[in-house]
This record gives sequence, C-alpha cells and structure tokens, in this order.
Amino acid sequence: MTLFNQTSAQAGQAAARHNTSRRLRILDLLTQQPMALWELADAMNVFDHQISGRLTELARDGLIEPTGDRRTRPGTNCQAEVWRLKTTRPQPTDRDRQLDAMGIPLTLTIDGELFDRAGDLILPSPCTQGEGQGRGSQGRGYDAPGLPYTRRPTGGGPHLIYRVELIECPGCGRPLKMIEEKSASQTRKVYRCGTPDCSRTWFLMLLTSPGSPPTPALVMKFL
Repeated sequence: MTLFNQTSAQAGQAAARHNTSRRLRILDLLTQQPMALWELADAMNVFDHQISGRLTELARDGLIEPTGDRRTRPGTNCQAEVWRLKTTRPQPTDRDRQLDAMGIPLTLTIDGELFDRAGDLILPSPCTQGEGQGRGSQGRGYDAPGLPYTRRPTGGGPHLIYRVELIECPGCGRPLKMIEEKSASQTRKVYRCGTPDCSRTWFLMLLTSPGSPPTPALVMKFL
C-alpha cells in the first residue's frame, strides 16, 4: 500500500468540522428507542451502507445489542434486525464509558489551554436567552455538531466551550492520530487510529474538481 503525500492544517480543521461522529449519533438515537438499521439511516439522512459498519463496531465494543426482533422496511418487505443499547452497560446518561470505548480523549489542548470533555453538556438554545443550560436530560437546549469540551477554570476567566469534531478513521470509526514517518529523503505526515485490528493509513489532502472549490479528503492509494 502506497500513499501520496501533502497535508495542511487548514484541510484538517475543515475535515474535522465536516466529519460527523456517526457512532455518537447512533447511540443518541438508540437512547430514545430501539431502532433498525434503515430507521437509523433515515433519521441520520444517510444510506444504510454508510452506517452498517458503525453498528458492527458498536456491537463489538459492547455498547449495543440486537433485541431479537426484526422490522419490515416499508415498500421493500425486507426485514432488518432491531438494535438497542446494551442493557448490561451504563446508559448514555453516563457518557464517559461510552466515549472512552470509542477512543474520545478525556482532555485536549486547544490554543495552548487544557479543555475537559463534557459529553453530556447541552448548549442553551438562542430562543431561551441563556436558560436551560444543563447536563443530561435536564434543561432545554439544542444539539450542535461535535463533542463539547470546556476550558478548565484558571484565574476566573470566562467559561469557554468548544465543539470538537475529531476526524474518524473510515475503517473503524476511532479518532485518527498524526504520525510523522521519517526516511532518508523526507518526513511525511500520515494519519492512523492505532487500533490493533485496523492497519489503515491515510493522508489529508485538498482535492479539486473542475468548477468547484478544493475539498478536504482522507486519501488512501493502492497500486
């Protein structure tokens, strides 16, 4: 497997904003009720095959399980297994264990400051004029892309929240990490998740199409 080089910080930031965490979204939906693959795909506005691998990973990680029931998709007569949160695991009100299982960092350094993961934080809705900020199911708020990280209080500064979308490995869904590979002639930056059973390596590149602005993408090349 040979991969082409060139990456940029801007491409990484753009990719992070656009790369949604489908595993977290699936868990959020299953918090509400058990659902079949096609129901999850409809709720997420994606095709079934785009999230079928995520279901496999979540089941492997012990976060979800089949209910034993099957549902028929309207118009096709095709039956699909129904999934639920695994009853032997903590419910999503205790998000830390789930996030840990998916490799989501507990702390991040952003702009030189430490931020702590706050997976159950609900941001206040603009229409509530600041009311309803809370945790878990308490309070009124709205969902925003990414996972919230809160800045550690240092000297009474403002309470700052960042929404972070980590770039996921398309193979296993875990966050990618940048690794510098050095050779006699060059140093190149590659991206891997580090999961033992996932050997995929990616480059971040800006791709162009005639008449369209550059598009950030993860690229893997096979010869």
